[in-house]
Amino acid sequence: MMLLPLSFLCLSNMINPISYVKNTRTSYSKFLEKSVKEVQVQFGDENPAWIPYDTLIAIDRMITNGKE
Repeated sequence: MMLLPLSFLCLSNMINPISYVKNTRTSYSKFLEKSVKEVQVQFGDENPAWIPYDTLIAIDRMITNGKE
């Protein structure tokens, strides 16, 4: 019988936020006066939506830290 470390078991339950990304683009924001990296995401059967990449990473951090 092979014993797996606890860290391996926890990693198997993790979800990669990048797996929901369907497409990427970079656009220029006149309001922010800089280029913004955006990702097209789809989590279920809804229509895909464009959101900033930083927002996707922030959502992932909130979920993995248990701050839902």
